[in-house]
Amino acid sequence: MAQNNKLKRQAQAFAAKHGVSYTVALKAVDEPLHELRDLGGDRSSWRHGTGNRFRIVPRQGSYGYAFDKPVEPWYSISEEFGLSRYKNSMAFLQDLVARDALLEAASAGNIWEYRELHRSGLLGKDAAAMEPFFHHYNERLDPASYGQIEFTGHSYGIFPVNIAEFLQIGNDEISIPVTQDQLQALSEGRPVGYIEAPLQITEFDAPNHSKRVYWKDSYRFIARSKYYASHGHFAKLTILFKRDLESFYKELENRDLDPEDFNFEELPSTELKFDGMMTYFRVEKADKSPIIGNPTSYSKWLWD
Repeated sequence: MAQNNKLKRQAQAFAAKHGVSYTVALKAVDEPLHELRDLGGDRSSWRHGTGNRFRIVPRQGSYGYAFDKPVEPWYSISEEFGLSRYKNSMAFLQDLVARDALLEAASAGNIWEYRELHRSGLLGKDAAAMEPFFHHYNERLDPASYGQIEFTGHSYGIFPVNIAEFLQIGNDEISIPVTQDQLQALSEGRPVGYIEAPLQITEFDAPNHSKRVYWKDSYRFIARSKYYASHGHFAKLTILFKRDLESFYKELENRDLDPEDFNFEELPSTELKFDGMMTYFRVEKADKSPIIGNPTSYSKWLWD
């Protein structure tokens, strides 16, 4: 009911703005790919992470490799798995320029506004359609092109999809974990289903994400991955765990993480002090010595 009321209000606003009938306006604002649009519409409001970047997983809750064998060399992605990718950076830039020209000609701010105008018929019967594109990769395009996808891709409907396992991904930012079926559903407008929050602070959600919060808790073990974040100073993944070490190993394995990829440390029995705000996360022992302190890494997880 809430969704219907929202569409009704959007249709009324569209009709008033463009001088079309309510029926035409309703067709325009009823985006078939609304789940894909809404996942990346506002990266600050989606608690799971950056809304224009995806990561292929074999199932929800897994941080392992989604395919039966590694892609070697990386440029054989399309041939190996039938995935879509840009041939090179020039192909990406040509697509970006073409999409930008369509948006400018339609006076549309992004692909979703363009699609509304296209469905309404306001762009004319010969106007080109604009569909989202998933760029699957294991290695980056050149840095300039990849940066363009990351920061402007959602506006143009270009979504990067990393096919590596989590610990092998070079950059530090969060990507949305989806199975191949879920990614296909996003492209077809079918229900996507449950998506598990990526690695981050999950036990404590401040009502106001811009507010700094403090709390105390006790954990028995800390595990730091032997893989480091791209800036080289911090473990790619740090996990705090409350139960015994054997259970910790099993939990890692259940999520397709290899315990051999981590260094484990038993923590003191005293309470730890937590300090968090959005992506900032710091944990101190009673003597104020930090056990986790990285203001930029999302890769933290608290496990019961």
